[in-house]
Amino acid sequence: MKLSQFLLFTLLTVFATAQNELDFDMDVTYGRVGGYADVTYTITNISNNSINSLTINHTDVINPVLTLNPSTLVPGATVSATGKIAISGDRFNGSIPFLGSTQASVSGILNGNTITELSDGIDFQGNRVDDSSSDYQISTPERIGVIYIDDDGDGAYTQGTDTTISNATINLSDQNGNMFSVMTNETGWWYAEIPSSMLNTAGDFFGTIDQISFPTAFTNYFLIDGESPFPLAFPLALPFDYAHGYSDQPASIEDVNKISAYPIPMTNNTLYLNNFEAGSAHLYSLDGKEIWKGNVEDGTIKFDAINSGFYILKIMSDQKVTTIKLSKK
Repeated sequence: MKLSQFLLFTLLTVFATAQNELDFDMDVTYGRVGGYADVTYTITNISNNSINSLTINHTDVINPVLTLNPSTLVPGATVSATGKIAISGDRFNGSIPFLGSTQASVSGILNGNTITELSDGIDFQGNRVDDSSSDYQISTPERIGVIYIDDDGDGAYTQGTDTTISNATINLSDQNGNMFSVMTNETGWWYAEIPSSMLNTAGDFFGTIDQISFPTAFTNYFLIDGESPFPLAFPLALPFDYAHGYSDQPASIEDVNKISAYPIPMTNNTLYLNNFEAGSAHLYSLDGKEIWKGNVEDGTIKFDAINSGFYILKIMSDQKVTTIKLSKK
């Protein structure tokens, strides 16, 4: 055999051997914008020797580097692990579902050498494909939103420029005071699936952004895009209907002088007002019934005990009448 032929044969043999040391299958579930797609990894040692220090590298998941447990596999042994892909609405294309694709690799030490294997994926037809990406469907829920810092100052969400806020809390309630909460995922997006026990009152739902759940640097920022509380539209809503943007500066000089209340949502029975010192206060349920009245003194309202839920607060002085949407935890 000629030397060139021998070298080619040797390279092909090494390549074929390298492709038969680990079997790495990866499956990804259906996911929703504002939620997650679940990933399952299955690794099997198909070599004749133990493989040590097994590590998965997958840039798309929340924890992109995962040391397997056990991290050593004897010949024929299998290990499984899971991960999550946080899904944003940045690829939103209307109401039509769209598709995602992802791939990972696993590395380990075999006979003192580092080996790497790409994941075998599932294509859109459900076929397992060697060394290929795994495809999955992404849908857009009816109730969806993004919370962001308006870094470019344009008053609207800009993909790839504005910082989104993960783990921010949105409190949701019906007119009967029934409440539940959702959170933004690692991409800053959220979706709300109304509990079945509360669907009969769905048309009266309101959402409140809990700014205290933001990172400390942003808890005192101004809301300059969207409103809080906000009505949760049914049955359909596009993502940017629920965009909420924050800035370290108010949107205008008028906003500096605007009457506002805090904390919202209320955690006790005391409410503080900006730019309103004294006057009368009236609290109404969402169906227009007055349930409390009192006074504003030194920019403070002290209510009697009120139930959790959403309300309309009307404050009045000789110069002005202001209405504020109010919620109570």
